[in-house]
Amino acid sequence: MHRILILLFFAITFYFGCNVSKSETVRIGTVDWEPYVGEDLKEEGFLAHITREVFKRTGYKIKFIYRPWKRAIIKAELGDLDGFFPAYFSKERMEKFFISNKIISGPIGFFKLKYRNISFKKIDDLRPYRIGVVIGYVNTEEFDNADYLEKDKVVEDASNFRKLLMKRIDLAIADKFVGYSIINKNPDMKGKINFVEPPLKELGLHICISKRTTNAKKKLKAFNKGLKQIIKDGTFNRILIYHNINTKN
Repeated sequence: MHRILILLFFAITFYFGCNVSKSETVRIGTVDWEPYVGEDLKEEGFLAHITREVFKRTGYKIKFIYRPWKRAIIKAELGDLDGFFPAYFSKERMEKFFISNKIISGPIGFFKLKYRNISFKKIDDLRPYRIGVVIGYVNTEEFDNADYLEKDKVVEDASNFRKLLMKRIDLAIADKFVGYSIINKNPDMKGKINFVEPPLKELGLHICISKRTTNAKKKLKAFNKGLKQIIKDGTFNRILIYHNINTKN
């Protein structure tokens, strides 16, 4: 009897050990986009922290793969990665990706040199200006479709801010918090670059799951379920407080 109990104990231990070890790892492409996500940030940034906790609630592990933004998207399109984030919603993305519920919102707009008197009421007012954009980024639909504007393309936000400082562009479109994070890390930019108020729009940030990855719909459903859970039980807000983030969901 004693021997049977011992064997039963090891069988149960082995069973649960196998289940834990078989937790699927979701590989998500991303880019250093502080304060939302970044390799050198605490918990890789507050949005990475939230996303990791969301997947943990539904039995998944997560690994963030840092790549240039456009390459991360292409890798996800091909199914080499399970998806990418943080991403704005667009109809075009729905063709190749399942898009999660909104995680959080961020204000998107323009940065300029502080001394320059640039303002606008509508997108058409921006015709005289050379505007820095990032390859692969979705901004607002109206701005992205405005082919009549002069847009200067780079691979990362920081490059636009350097070009802005050197007067090679007139405006840089970016998330307000990302922009100020770049400025605060570069002493030569402080006091010289500011955000043009009001923002173009408050845009939701999502995770995009590739339709070519295994069990794509299941992963999307798991993410949305976990997100709902951590918002409901207060974990979402506790993570924001932990990172000293004041933005609201």
